Formats: sequence, structure tokens, C-alpha cells
Amino acid sequence: MRIGEREIQLGSEPYIIAELGVNHDGSLSRALELVEAAHHAGADAVKLQWFETDRLLSSAARLAQYQQQAGADDPFALLRGLELGPHEMQTIVESAHGLGLHTIVTVFSLELVGPADRLPWDAYKVASPDVINRPLIERLMSTGKPLLVSTGAADAQEIQSATQWMGAPSPIGAATRAGGSPLPWRAGLGLLNLAGNHGQKKEGNMSVSDSESPLALRAGDTVAVTGAARGIGRAIACTLAARGARVAVLD
Repeated sequence: MRIGEREIQLGSEPYIIAELGVNHDGSLSRALELVEAAHHAGADAVKLQWFETDRLLSSAARLAQYQQQAGADDPFALLRGLELGPHEMQTIVESAHGLGLHTIVTVFSLELVGPADRLPWDAYKVASPDVINRPLIERLMSTGKPLLVSTGAADAQEIQSATQWMGAPSPIGAATRAGGSPLPWRAGLGLLNLAGNHGQKKEGNMSVSDSESPLALRAGDTVAVTGAARGIGRAIACTLAARGARVAVLD
């Protein structure tokens, strides 16, 4: 896939995305400091999250234990304090581009795709829980921008459905698609093979041995697995642990 002028493929230099997320604490000045830090650290891109609390949380939302321990008493107030609006986002994008960084944004609501698309983002991202959100995926695809889709918390059927909505030939063909060109089938197949295919069908008669897997490991290696609570992420974490790796589970 291509983001800006950068071609990203197997064998190319790693493409490093600095996750700003909500680490700016709702402060524009803090966000700009994080952009500067990402630039000095050698990142290729920064990624933000665009959400509106009232669209994201339901009335049943509750605080996590660590949030309660930190003194929060209202999930809506907590999340509203982390929001950034269009003006702040535009300032961050301009700052990042001025430093030669690409900008990527995770859009959490269908209604926010329009406002987001008025800014010159280099790529969009779909969060793992939204891999089943067909309207959001199709709307983001319609922008023509590269689209990254997280699949760590998805199961095999959910990945298959998402890739069909994106026009990709199969989950093996592309779990991530950019502006009309599916990734080579090997890009996703090695990881699925590592997880024991997790119920996936092979692509024709093609398969990948462990030695071809991008995550071939030795016993005692340490690995962090994100989205490891369920689906493909959980299968990968369990498989790595069974092979003797020390697994840090992140979710």
C-alpha cells in the first residue's frame, strides 16, 4: 500500500506510526508537543482519534476500575475531556505535515467522516471493534484515501465480511486495503498461519510454512500482542505462548 509518497510492502523499511491517541488529554498544546516528539523520535506518521462522546458512549457506559481509581466519577465527563474538534485537528495536521510526518486518524462515527474528509489526512484507520461496522468502512473507502483496518479483536468470519465490503478477494488477500489495491495475499497469510489459520480457508492450494511466518520465534522471546482478548489476537497470543514465547497481552 502507499501512504503519501511512501510505498509500504513486505521487505521495505518499517513504517512507524506514533499513536497520539488521547494522550494529549484534550489539550492542543500537548498534542503539538507529542507531534514534535514523534518527529524527533524518527516516526513516519502520527495517528489520532476523532470521536464525539455522545456518539461513542451509550447510557450503559461505566468506568473501568483503573479510571475509578484515578478519581474519575463520570465516563461521559472523562471522555469529553479528551475530545479535539475540527480546528484543533487541522492545526495538528498542519504541524505534522510541516515536519514531514504523515497523519492518520481513526474515525469512530459515520457522521464524522465528512468533517474528517475536509482535512488533508494521509490515511484513515478503523478501530478493531468497528471491523463489523459496514457503513463506516464503506464510507471511509469512498474517500479514496488509504484505509487501515485493525483486526486484532475480530474473529475469522468478521475479517472475511470486512474484506468483502472493501472489495478485497478474501481475508487472506487483504486485512488492510489502500485506495483500491489489495495487499498481496502473503501479507496476511503468514500471520493467520501462525494462529493456526483460526478457521480460515487456504487461498487455493497455497499455504505458508512456519519458517515463512513474519513472526517466527525462538523459545524465550518476548512478544506484545494487542487486541488479545478475543479473535485472531487471542489465537496468536495462545499460539506464541505454546511455542515458549513470553507474551505480554495488551487490550
